[in-house]
Amino acid sequence: MRALALAAAALLLLSPATAHAEFGIEPGSFTAGPFTSAGATGFLGEGAGPDAQASDHPYEITTSFSMNTTSSTQGERLPDGGDTREVVVQMPLGVVGDPNATPHCSQAILRTSDACPNDTVVGVMRLNLALATSDKTFYVPVYNMSPSRGELAVFGFHVSKGVQVTAFIHVRVRSTSDYGVTATVSSISQIGRPIESAVTLWGVPADPSHDPWRGSHAQEGTVTAGCVQELSGESTGSCPSDAPPRALLRDPTACEGPSTTALHVDSWQRPGLLDAFGEPDLTDSAWRSATVSQPALTGCEKLVFNPSIEVTPETTRVDSPSGYTFNLHVPQSEDPYGLATPDLRDATVTLPPGVAISPAGANGLAGCTPTEIGLHTENPVTCPDASKLGTVRVQSPDLPRNADGSEGAINGSVYLGAPASGQITAPPYTIYLLAEGYGLTIRLQGTVGPNPLTGQLTTTFSKNPQLPFDDLELHLFGGPRAALATPPDCGSYTTTSQLVPYSSQLGATPSATFATSFDGGGAPCPSPLPFAPSFTAGSTSTAAGAFSSFVLNISRPDGQQALSGISLTTPPGISGMLSSVPLCAELQAAQGTCPAASRIGTATAGAGAGSEPFRASGPVFLTGAYKGAPFGLSVAIPAVAGPFNFGTVVVRSAIYVDPHTAQITVLSDPLPQMVDTSQTDSGVPVALHSVSIDVDRPGFMFNPTSCKPMAVKGTLGSNRSATSGVSSPFQVDGCQGLAFKPSFRVSTQARTSKTSGASLDVNVASGSRQANIAKVDVSLPKALPSRLTTLQQACTEAQFAANPAACPAASVVGIATAHTPVLSVPLTGPAYLVSHGGAAFPDLVLVLQGEGVTIELVGNTNIKKGITYSRFEAVPDAPFSTFELKLPAGPHSVLAATLPAQAKGSMCAQKLTMPTMITAQSGAQVTQTTRIAVTGCAKGKHEKKKARKAKKVKRAGAERGR
Repeated sequence: MRALALAAAALLLLSPATAHAEFGIEPGSFTAGPFTSAGATGFLGEGAGPDAQASDHPYEITTSFSMNTTSSTQGERLPDGGDTREVVVQMPLGVVGDPNATPHCSQAILRTSDACPNDTVVGVMRLNLALATSDKTFYVPVYNMSPSRGELAVFGFHVSKGVQVTAFIHVRVRSTSDYGVTATVSSISQIGRPIESAVTLWGVPADPSHDPWRGSHAQEGTVTAGCVQELSGESTGSCPSDAPPRALLRDPTACEGPSTTALHVDSWQRPGLLDAFGEPDLTDSAWRSATVSQPALTGCEKLVFNPSIEVTPETTRVDSPSGYTFNLHVPQSEDPYGLATPDLRDATVTLPPGVAISPAGANGLAGCTPTEIGLHTENPVTCPDASKLGTVRVQSPDLPRNADGSEGAINGSVYLGAPASGQITAPPYTIYLLAEGYGLTIRLQGTVGPNPLTGQLTTTFSKNPQLPFDDLELHLFGGPRAALATPPDCGSYTTTSQLVPYSSQLGATPSATFATSFDGGGAPCPSPLPFAPSFTAGSTSTAAGAFSSFVLNISRPDGQQALSGISLTTPPGISGMLSSVPLCAELQAAQGTCPAASRIGTATAGAGAGSEPFRASGPVFLTGAYKGAPFGLSVAIPAVAGPFNFGTVVVRSAIYVDPHTAQITVLSDPLPQMVDTSQTDSGVPVALHSVSIDVDRPGFMFNPTSCKPMAVKGTLGSNRSATSGVSSPFQVDGCQGLAFKPSFRVSTQARTSKTSGASLDVNVASGSRQANIAKVDVSLPKALPSRLTTLQQACTEAQFAANPAACPAASVVGIATAHTPVLSVPLTGPAYLVSHGGAAFPDLVLVLQGEGVTIELVGNTNIKKGITYSRFEAVPDAPFSTFELKLPAGPHSVLAATLPAQAKGSMCAQKLTMPTMITAQSGAQVTQTTRIAVTGCAKGKHEKKKARKAKKVKRAGAERGR
């Protein structure tokens, strides 16, 4: 950038040496520094004092040095040990120049005619050259040359009297190290070998005070076409510039020091090595170096730093992926006699709450490694295109102007930095800023730190180059995969910043505000925002009783409240073969590390606004008891987004079983609103867009055997405490084709008594792939009436509801056991009599328990004319292989015996039947008169004869086998 100041160093200055010495710089001869106008009376600023004011435009800067010399036999001075080939001057950080300070002269004109206009003169130089027979001193102007394409600045001079020497001082920024300015003169002529050099560049070249020294000068004490008597330094005329005054040079803007200027030279006889980026390789002893230090500058408190920022989203529609344009404006002072604007050291920009990383931006995203971006190098950038987040444009008044006269700019890209390979990613995240042009490449590394709770983003670039600019425009791409999204609410949003210059520890805090609306066109947001997600759920197969995958899909439109919770209840009859799945243990379930054997399906979450939300999938595991429910789910979704690995997001759910219908209700824990795992707080909002679950384990989920129209129902919760009741129609078919052949057997013990009553044992069996039982209606024979004294001991409805285990012992009248393929253990439990306060006869309630599941079968009891009717009207649509109800005799038996006196308390001679109607879930019915077998009776003559015959056959068979 203001590389012009370096040009002064590009020339050689050597005073004669008295003794033979090796090639090199004469000790103590190297000087460099800015000077004020005070006392500047000579051609090269003799008598001027140092300029110690930070950010000043110095009156002039002079760089001078001498080479070691020896005397020839003829008495002329000659460079010792070799001829100077290259001179490199590395200026202190912050010393810059403006190549637009004067008009430019063409390099061709300087080479051929030495007729560059006076207003292109930026300084003067004294050059002592060793010629063939003598050494001579020349005084020549230094011109501002037109830089070649890709160059920042070039200065030139021409010696035309006695020797034809044209040389150019090329100015560039040290892009591979500290972004200071370096001036280089290469391939120096061996016709006139440099002995001494002094270059003075003027702070404001067009200032009239330089008129006496501007123009064409020649050597050897005669003025041929100009304004300077070269040996005496006396003016012979005035050479004004037609250019408007504009500063060429600027001092550093930091009051830190001391600062150092370095000089490096090599020879034709022993060229020095260069590193890969064109800087002298100082490990090579062929280079000869010298340095000079200047004390720290002062007066930083006088500098004015008044930046501003602008932030413009591509769309102002709420909850949408959006491009953003950020403009940082640092107005540069144009007063050539005032103090320049200090350079920006640290920039911290904090986006408004709600403007956060968009998960959709991770689709196809890649990261750029440090090697690919090549920080501190000029290597070609090889970052993948998928890591490019946007573009950058930096405008500066100190860049060469465009052909149309507009301010120059360098352009480039913004890249996402790749995280360390194989590691869990934690913020802050890395971004790279690349801008190139005019031989200058700026590669900066910044950090983006999200708030782990809100996702609010803070971006920081520290220790920026000490180079002036007035506008830095950073544009982040928009579209469905934009890196950022707009806030989810209408309102005014303010971006804040902390911008610290090199001149101060205190910075400016400019801010910028933009507004959002519901539609991007100004429509206000509803209050509250709507929450109406779509919902579908059901089996993939509609065959009644068949195994089938079960699929759930939930999604919400942009501009609505985010999903935060799911409660889902399946229709009666949908269930899973829990016995077929090894349950995941609690510790593994909490960490999402369940074994594959526990997997029952896959969950997919869509995150981020827009038409292309980021989707991630992971396994759904069946777990043991969770939060008071007998079973649970562990959904483990790997949070791998583009190049980032945030670990595994685990969402737990409890599976409850309705005790009356056996319906399944799944209640999720609060769904994450940030991508937070046990390993890291990413600061990335989930902005949950959709949830899909596919329970597809073969032979696990099965359909009901009822073909009635039903529905999958649920309640969805939002991140703002709103709820939405949802329902998806559900119905299977083919129920009429299901078999229904249950077996129903009943027995009672022969012996009864008044004190112990009678017993009853009911056994029901059902084959696989049949319709499940829906209802059972039975009528007990008059010989087995209900025992009123026991009915009077029934547990109250309130007590039963509170805790069945606390019911009176006399209310427990039996025990029931059901074997079901759904569970690994049978369901078993007591049979209670439960009263309704006289409004009806007590019910017979069977409380079956196993694996944490409780099922209550309610038998409504009615007694008419001494006959007890029992109706189980709501049997769950669930498969079972066997069911047994034992109502034993005893002091609290529920049944009495009404027998004739001659029976003597024995049921053996009684013919007992039980009218029975069993209704299937499919609607099929089995109506029968069930014979009640009497157990414990003595065998009659027929039975004895039959037993003797069987024994005889068995004995005969044994004889034949001998």
